[in-house]
Amino acid sequence: MIIISLNDLVFGDISRMLDAVYGSDPAYADTVLIMGYNVAPYGPQKLRKDYPGKRIIVYQLEQLFDGSKWVNKHAAAWFKGCDEIWEYDLSNLDWLRRHGIKATYRPMVYTEALRELPAAERDIDVLFYGFPTPRRTRIMSEWMAVSWDKYTTVWSTGLTGEKLRGYLARAKVVLNIHAFDKDCRQEQVRMFYPVINGCCVVSEKSPHNEFGKSIVVADTRKICPTINHVLKNGLWEQVGKDAPGIYKSHCEGR
Repeated sequence: MIIISLNDLVFGDISRMLDAVYGSDPAYADTVLIMGYNVAPYGPQKLRKDYPGKRIIVYQLEQLFDGSKWVNKHAAAWFKGCDEIWEYDLSNLDWLRRHGIKATYRPMVYTEALRELPAAERDIDVLFYGFPTPRRTRIMSEWMAVSWDKYTTVWSTGLTGEKLRGYLARAKVVLNIHAFDKDCRQEQVRMFYPVINGCCVVSEKSPHNEFGKSIVVADTRKICPTINHVLKNGLWEQVGKDAPGIYKSHCEGR
């Protein structure tokens, strides 16, 4: 399998997961898989030209719903021009099927090759990383208002690569907040690496939970009390310790 990532800072860990799971599988020896098709400055015909005779797979990793900015003519051309679509989210899969687009369900999976975080002092109580939106800003502001004198919170945009790994190794709780109110999708791309590496992830509820009990899930209105409970009672340590094994079993049981 040839894996093309048009944003390796975002999709680097997924590339390694795909290589570990499918890279040596002869069924995919003649396959080119692309991530980031939605921002590609070209269409699928370029891959046909560059890789003649290869099967083209699009790994769809964006949030799809009516009104989404990723629902456009460029995406439609890729969907029509590829041989297969892999989809990470069941809600997205339903949207695609309702619009007459066939796709195969391929969520993130546990991959032993990604277990790599070094041991470090957990001196960050809460780590949140991701681009800011009004919704995320509101929820983080609520958390900061009740925790500024109790806990150390790091709220950053643009953390990637080794710098991100360093922060993850230091975090007691990795917080996941949906970017938008409408048609939220579980952020598997953001969450699967911390879970594999034994981080305690606290996340808002999603329509579908692809992590089972390996993460702590809370309603939006209860997210702040939940974080406080996990930290105050030291639950983060056991949740993180158990997370890789629980996630692995969850993936194997799908």
